[in-house]
Amino acid sequence: MNKDNIIPEEKNNGITPEAISEALDSLPQNYIVQTLIVLKKWEDSGIIKKSYTKRYISKVKLGEDDAFNEDIMNALVEVGTKNKEIQEKFGRITKKASTSN
Repeated sequence: MNKDNIIPEEKNNGITPEAISEALDSLPQNYIVQTLIVLKKWEDSGIIKKSYTKRYISKVKLGEDDAFNEDIMNALVEVGTKNKEIQEKFGRITKKASTSN
């Protein structure tokens, strides 16, 4: 029996903690600007009702002061996933330098 068939569809959407971690690790340098663009698009289409500041987006991404916002995290994951796909498409994936000597 295929276990995937007994999992409710919303739980089997392909977004895993590993995928989220990879997306956040793949954020581009200008992730705040790109996240603002995604959030603005969602606000204009009525998906969300608030706008957010650059500083708050940065705090949520870094987890400063226990900041968390689901809308911002979803936008960050979208930006990171898109950037990862672009990196893979053009073969520009770079690994972070090792800190061990």
